[in-house]
Amino acid sequence: MNYPELLKKLTEVIKDVYTTDVEFTPIHDVPNVNSTEDGLTFESGDVKRGRTIKTCVLYVDIRNSVQLIKDKQTKTMGKIYTAFTKAVLIAAREEGGCVRNIIGDRVMVVFPEKDCFVHAVHCAFTINNIAGIVNKTFPTVDFNCGIGIDYGTMNVLKVGIDRRDDEKQENMNLVWVGYPANYASRLTDVANKTVKDRYRVISEPGLLGIEKEGEKAIHEYDKEELLSYLSAEGFGMLPIFHRPPVEIEAIEYTYSPILVSEAVYNGFASASPNEQCIVNGWWKKENYPIRDINYDVYGTRVVWSE
Repeated sequence: MNYPELLKKLTEVIKDVYTTDVEFTPIHDVPNVNSTEDGLTFESGDVKRGRTIKTCVLYVDIRNSVQLIKDKQTKTMGKIYTAFTKAVLIAAREEGGCVRNIIGDRVMVVFPEKDCFVHAVHCAFTINNIAGIVNKTFPTVDFNCGIGIDYGTMNVLKVGIDRRDDEKQENMNLVWVGYPANYASRLTDVANKTVKDRYRVISEPGLLGIEKEGEKAIHEYDKEELLSYLSAEGFGMLPIFHRPPVEIEAIEYTYSPILVSEAVYNGFASASPNEQCIVNGWWKKENYPIRDINYDVYGTRVVWSE
């Protein structure tokens, strides 16, 4: 291998991408990496053409997959992964969704713009059913999944190299650039999980009398804030309105299996105001923070009646 030549070639490729202009044009249907009519390109030295779509992105991920693999035989987990992924792909197709990534035990589904809120949320309900079916079919496994959905504008680019051999498909793909994919992934990270990463600190009333007489002061901190608080206490640097803590307790919180952004919830409620889950109030606003998420998040455990 001539590594200096290889590095020279790689430098040229990266410089070409840097200097090539990118044009995005809007579409309403989800593009495919193999379709030519979408106009997606990755040719060197030409204008790189991408597409823009405003729609819902859904991610689903298996919970505690590492522990499941440790606890169960490889053959059993292979069957579970195969069954779950295949069922998710069928559920997505039934709602018009397009699977655009399968990475390990995580699946990404993008929906055409038309009626995307209803289709994405209904797909999530079906996937929630699938988890229950897997548990019934494999009774020795405690199987769960988390689902996250966000809505917004996504830029789509074709990436890879054009090959003419058996590796053709493996060397090209679509990359989805935009906050909806990132945020949907964040929601999926915590959906159907129990966390203990915030702490309630209870102390005596402060010297400034902010609390009522005889009432203890209660503050909530994340792990980093708590360490800072305790460090300040150790060095005698606590503000005068704080007292040393008399009790510190971890706050346990369990997120719903299906988490959606405020935009998705409002879009779904507007499109389907008479659905039972809306009429009966089966959604709740999640009141525990999620990293990088600065909007309201709604959660539910809805499944279809069998």
